[in-house]
Amino acid sequence: MNDNDTKSRFFRERRLLLGVSVVLLAHQLLGITVGNSAETLGLRFEIGDPSKIWWAVWAIWLWTAVCVAQQLNSIRPWTVYPKDRTEETRNRLSDWIAVRRVRKAALKHLRATVTRKLNPKFEVVFAERKKVDAPDGQLHEFTCVRVTARWQCDAASISAEKAGAFEAAMKQAGWKISGGSDGFEEGACRFSKTVDVRIVPIQNERLIRWTASTWTLFSTSFVTDYFAPLVIAVAPLVVAGYRAVTQYWSLLSGVVR
Repeated sequence: MNDNDTKSRFFRERRLLLGVSVVLLAHQLLGITVGNSAETLGLRFEIGDPSKIWWAVWAIWLWTAVCVAQQLNSIRPWTVYPKDRTEETRNRLSDWIAVRRVRKAALKHLRATVTRKLNPKFEVVFAERKKVDAPDGQLHEFTCVRVTARWQCDAASISAEKAGAFEAAMKQAGWKISGGSDGFEEGACRFSKTVDVRIVPIQNERLIRWTASTWTLFSTSFVTDYFAPLVIAVAPLVVAGYRAVTQYWSLLSGVVR
């Protein structure tokens, strides 16, 4: 049996399991019962004990649940999990986090070194993502963040001094400066620096992994296709178990009294 046949059978049995589970839940929660007689195709049937029909329904539920579990194990849903979506989401989150962290550190430094009376203008934006050959022979991936500053001044040396201080601050924070420029024009100093943030440490943070996985599960059909039906199918069993425990404790309380 190929994968398509296995999936087709799984989805057919899943629909049957959902239908039987809904019938059982309707019986348990809404009190829907079966009458003593029924008529179909012009024939009338008398049912001696309608409550026994529910045993048959439970038998169908059990058989279908076992078949669904077997088909699910044959499909091996972890092999069809959309890992590319999770990776894409982790990349986007990592870029966003990298820009925010650089912005926080850069603005803190710039506002402390360039006063408001100099009419400063700062900009921190995502530039690109790049891969660089590392000494160990691997490729290291970076998010590049461009930081631009402009303020009023009266000498080109001030621009170079501020740019150097900014580079030192970013390196102290653990990031690299991959390029940029500085200059002086018409009474204004400016510099633009590109800050490289390594992606791997951010991608491996627990919150990033959890958020990316959760987004993938709820933004794709993976959960609804393979696991949500099982949650619905287990509901009648949970209700039955709860009622059995409640009745047991009621009887036990009566005996103790």
